[in-house]
Amino acid sequence: MPILIILHFKKPEKMYKTTHIETLSKMQKVILSLLFCAFILIGLRIAGDYGVAWDDHLQTAIGKQNLEYALGQNTAIFHNVDRFYGSAFEVPLYFVQHFFSSYKSQVYVRHILTYFYFLVGLYFFFRLLMRLFNSFPLALLGMFLLYLNPRIFAHSFFNTKDIPFLTTFIISLYTLWRFLESPAKTKKLILHAFVSAFIIDIRSIGFLVPILSITMFMLVYIPSRKFNKMFKPLAKYILIMAVFVYALWPAMWTHPLLVMESLFRMAHFPWRYTNLIAGHLVLATQNPWYYIPLWIGITTPIVIIAFYLLGVFFIVWDFTKIKYLIKNSRWLFISFLSLFPLGLWLVFLIVKPTFYDGWRQLFFLAPLMILGAVYAVKRVFKFLINRKYALSLAILIVLFVTLLPAINIILLHPYQQTHFNLLVSKNKNVIRNNYEMDYWGLSYKEGFERLLKLDKSAHINVYVGNIAAIDNWKLTDEKFHRIHLVDKLKDADYLITNYRFHPKEFPYKKVISIERQGSCILGVYQLKK
Repeated sequence: MPILIILHFKKPEKMYKTTHIETLSKMQKVILSLLFCAFILIGLRIAGDYGVAWDDHLQTAIGKQNLEYALGQNTAIFHNVDRFYGSAFEVPLYFVQHFFSSYKSQVYVRHILTYFYFLVGLYFFFRLLMRLFNSFPLALLGMFLLYLNPRIFAHSFFNTKDIPFLTTFIISLYTLWRFLESPAKTKKLILHAFVSAFIIDIRSIGFLVPILSITMFMLVYIPSRKFNKMFKPLAKYILIMAVFVYALWPAMWTHPLLVMESLFRMAHFPWRYTNLIAGHLVLATQNPWYYIPLWIGITTPIVIIAFYLLGVFFIVWDFTKIKYLIKNSRWLFISFLSLFPLGLWLVFLIVKPTFYDGWRQLFFLAPLMILGAVYAVKRVFKFLINRKYALSLAILIVLFVTLLPAINIILLHPYQQTHFNLLVSKNKNVIRNNYEMDYWGLSYKEGFERLLKLDKSAHINVYVGNIAAIDNWKLTDEKFHRIHLVDKLKDADYLITNYRFHPKEFPYKKVISIERQGSCILGVYQLKK
């Protein structure tokens, strides 16, 4: 892949010329097709390696109950404490899943369909970058930066909340740009309204998309005083979006204000547990001001952070030095979206929403950071293109940008969600004692599998560290029924834990240890000889 980028890198064309996907050369289309074929094969091969996430049974219930309500079968969704979660992705996911009988096959289907949807988002990210930067290698580079983010890569299989949201957010950026290009075209307006509604019906924070849309129209059309070109399409967009929001969320059909209730509830989600931050257990409702930048800073590949910050610098520099850019809609689009993560963080400092499990709820900011990083890469290459050793430097940059994250993905498999970058020490259990690692408990799957091989007894009593173990127990012991979960530690032969809420060691003999980056993410302790 790095070689492909270098071979296809050429002297930059006019900075903001539009390029359509249809104008790709035959070779470029072949390269893109082969890459996505490879992505699909990778997904089919490894989807079964991942365990079941902590919230998976809750998400399945949301899809099931909304579908049953839509079909007039029952009203169970209104008695579900999680009814505030959107169902736009969970309903079709459950519909496909329920055709499979075994729990193992259902889990695999959920993983692979979530991953395939992520690939759809990846493709639209490529298309967006092509339109914004007019560069096949830069679009490929940005696409790979997203795909090779270790945490997002792992979550793209098992996280049916934040990854579908990230994917739909990317698609919404693409449809927003097309809408901005031609606001009078009804097809583009309706498509953007549909995507905006779909993301709201996944998570209510999706209201950011219409806010972004309105803001971008104002930035583009108010300076030129083209008010008619702005107000009329936006009014239609908001009206059509509202209809789609209502139509795509079955529970809203009799409770139309549910989406607003969801928005206010999620703004201050009543999660009363603790986050492990720099070695201290802190209530999620009392996170320090640096919680989000800290988690993004220590878990995102360092090269993305470096180029993103460089991109922010270049954007501010260009704004002060090149006055005509403020009238360029493409530059405004790139700049506003690149700076949006910083602006949103400042809003969070005021609103103080509840965050937990690292920054997974904000994964949708990753493509915006990559957008800023690609802007920086374009500027760097523009500076190097006619200089001595330019090709060598370009090769080194591309290799560093792509190969290091790819190596981390391979070494961490199937626990890429525990990735920490070079800013965090990898000494013995340093990460585990300071930050959450496998907080959703997917490593329980391997723990139970290895326990079944270690202990040949027909009846094994196990005490689990938390509820994340239960679905993984069902997944691994579905056929054998040898492991029995007990409620009391004194009745157990083994203790199995992912150290959530208890990062310290236990005073028992450890017989199984799953380790990544120098820290044990799951331990099995023998309690009885």
